[in-house]
Amino acid sequence: MLVWEPGIYIETSNGLNMIAGLYGVDFAERLILRLGVDKVVFGSDWMGSRSRVTKENMGLINKMSLTREEKEKILGENIRKILVAN
Repeated sequence: MLVWEPGIYIETSNGLNMIAGLYGVDFAERLILRLGVDKVVFGSDWMGSRSRVTKENMGLINKMSLTREEKEKILGENIRKILVAN
């Protein structure tokens, strides 16, 4: 895992799908693990929860063999901790 400054996080927006498209889902999963699951949040600047990008991101994360706890962190727990702390 990389060492991060406090307050630095990675969001999944469209970049994670692009990485998986170029290098595969396994590579994207290894990248998340290398960055540290606690530093990754699910995010998109697209309006509405039914956008194509949101569905693609959810599909990608669900394809990964991350644990349920890791997926829960990425999909909400990490951002909740950030928002509650501030």
